[in-house]
Amino acid sequence: MRIEHVTIWCKDLERMKHFYAHVFKAKSNDRYENSTKGFRSYFLTLPDCPRWTGDGYYECVMLDPEWNREEIVV
Repeated sequence: MRIEHVTIWCKDLERMKHFYAHVFKAKSNDRYENSTKGFRSYFLTLPDCPRWTGDGYYECVMLDPEWNREEIVV
């Protein structure tokens, strides 16, 4: 299985980008902005080498900077 796309709505875009870049070593594109709709976003690319558990799963549970509980199991 490959995760292709995840969307997270947030209040502080820059803080969230920094968090995911730091925790997952994600690389970011330049910020996209649609001023007509008041929308801004980044696309973050994760490295190809995830952290695997002993039982063969990729797992991560954490709280992001906006206190959203993030749980990833692949």
